[in-house]
Amino acid sequence: MEKEIIERMFKQAGIRYSQEDIEKYYQDSVKIKEFKKSYNDKRKYCPECGSTSYSTTLMSFLPKADNLKDYKDNNITVCNNCGHKCTYHNRVQT
Repeated sequence: MEKEIIERMFKQAGIRYSQEDIEKYYQDSVKIKEFKKSYNDKRKYCPECGSTSYSTTLMSFLPKADNLKDYKDNNITVCNNCGHKCTYHNRVQT
């Protein structure tokens, strides 16, 4: 997320902010984006049949930059190939 977009979001929400706030929010968003890519790469496949096709709920909390090691995506996934149900966190890398 670009810093100009962050500043616009803060203004629209009526949040008082400093340039340090924008920089921290930006650095956190970069950190979370990198984490999510790695996290998702480790959970591409159904643990039963290996399919990458699935449906999911979208109710889980987003990760927080200061607590990434404890994050678990608890959305429920259903494999579109074999019907296996599990949390997104329990999908597998290979």
